[in-house]
Amino acid sequence: MKLVRWAEGLAVREADRILCVSSVLKERLRGRWGLEDKPIHIIPSCADPKLFRFDEQIRQAVRRQLGVENRFVLVYSGSMYRWQLIDRIVDLTHRLRETYPNIHLLCLTPHLAEAASSLASGLPEDCYSLMHAPHVEMPKYLMAADLGVLIRENNPLNEVACPTKFAEYVMCGLPVLVTEGLGDLSELVRRKKLGIVMKDAKDFTELDGTLARLRIETASSDWKARTAQIGREQFAWDGYAPLLGEIYDKALYI
Repeated sequence: MKLVRWAEGLAVREADRILCVSSVLKERLRGRWGLEDKPIHIIPSCADPKLFRFDEQIRQAVRRQLGVENRFVLVYSGSMYRWQLIDRIVDLTHRLRETYPNIHLLCLTPHLAEAASSLASGLPEDCYSLMHAPHVEMPKYLMAADLGVLIRENNPLNEVACPTKFAEYVMCGLPVLVTEGLGDLSELVRRKKLGIVMKDAKDFTELDGTLARLRIETASSDWKARTAQIGREQFAWDGYAPLLGEIYDKALYI
């Protein structure tokens, strides 16, 4: 750990520019190393706005294709690595079945075998769908859902993180369920009214009332289009391209 800390200090002190995915990370680096004279830029994990967008007609078509027109669809998109907490997502879906018997979990992952084991151990077969979608097809499945799930443990890494799936969710018009203290994202969800912030990844007790209200608020195409617009403003790659181009141009000619 001392070696890692030494390497971090050397890297940030010697850098000409520092890129951070969150303001939390920026302030943490400044608090640890000073860096008052260093230009620090916040560039969050972004997505392609030409791919990740909202379209009501595509949403309805894919819901019919999946047979979930009358279901309350949660979506998880990502890997099956331990920190993604898939078992907690299964627990969440199981818990919500008590209030929403028509709930359906759509799991999009390249790790099909691992996901199948976790899903089958906690949910009935008609309560979930599992598939691997190429990146170019991912947006249509996100559009078809009603709520994106992004829950993480409270630890130093997640406190400064910015998972790409958040950008993909909101740019497709999805409200998002996030845990407290996830980089800048938890506060963004709260401030822009983009979903629900859970206090703890293990505690689902407060969800029923807040989720019922959220479902009413987010049902319209107008709400989804508004959310997609906020997503584009905050997380579209083309918004950060000029800054990145300037930084790399200078690096090439140093």
